[in-house]
Amino acid sequence: RQRKGTGAFLYTGTPGNGGSMQSLGTLGGQESSASAINDAGQIVGEAQASNGIYKAFLYANGTMYNLGSLGNADSESVAHDINSYGHIVGSSELGPDDGWARRAFLYTGTPGVDGQMINLDAWLDEVNPVEGAKWVLTEAYGINDSGLIVGYGSYYNGVSWATRAFLLDASTIIPEPSSLLLVLAGAVGLMRRRRLLNEEQPN
Repeated sequence: RQRKGTGAFLYTGTPGNGGSMQSLGTLGGQESSASAINDAGQIVGEAQASNGIYKAFLYANGTMYNLGSLGNADSESVAHDINSYGHIVGSSELGPDDGWARRAFLYTGTPGVDGQMINLDAWLDEVNPVEGAKWVLTEAYGINDSGLIVGYGSYYNGVSWATRAFLLDASTIIPEPSSLLLVLAGAVGLMRRRRLLNEEQPN
């Protein structure tokens, strides 16, 4: 739970030809580090809060948002990846009552509005008890736009526990990407129809 002095940044432009480095700041502490950025320019990572605890963050539109944790105010968390739809994955401590054990999480929604951090290990136990009993999902490192998540955890093969990589399909608990695609498709269709109508108008 110790860090070296770091500061998250966003670099834009061409190095040596107008490129610039912008500090993303912190959550009230002194340090931060960035892990991933999507095509919309949303950035995730971890940053120190005013109480000295490191929390997962989302940086969007010039603001850094604290994503919280799966435990209490003293539980640390870190965000590792974000997909095109803003779904975030990472790892969070559960808290002192659980020995500061870490669990993989999925964050959906908008921070401060409808955002929620989902314990993927507990979710797997709920939706698939048989497989859930074999796994302890510790870290989630990547997520694609289909809701497929990769990471690592502990797996029980019937004899002993060992660290294993996992691929988890969490598409059922994230907003349906196809709804956005339908909206975009509708907009494109409307623009095409308007263009055709304009072309048919007499000069």
